Amino acid sequence: MVTARAQGIRLRLDATDDVEALARLFGAWPRLGALRLGAGLAAATLRQAWELTASLALETPALSGSVALGAPAIGSGEHAISVQADATLALPLLVTGLAQRIPGARHRQPAFATQAERETALT
Repeated sequence: MVTARAQGIRLRLDATDDVEALARLFGAWPRLGALRLGAGLAAATLRQAWELTASLALETPALSGSVALGAPAIGSGEHAISVQADATLALPLLVTGLAQRIPGARHRQPAFATQAERETALT
């Protein structure tokens, strides 16, 4: 960006456009789950986009789950939790747990496994 600016190229950065685009994506999803690490600009942008959906006459998605590591959870109730833990420890556990909720994910064989490898693994 600095090099482009030195060459006389002007870049237009508008956070409002980003928040509006994210709000429109939210409006297209009936349900939403959020996994956030810490509080900061990304968390603030997410919250602003969430709140903007109503102003844009879009359907605000139902929050099906919110997990925040080191930050306040978005929403309230049993599906919104905040975990005060180091992300390097908690994130792999959370992602593994979420992946295992996908139907059939635990019972799939790797695509590269041959029939002989599958039989060996089962014995």
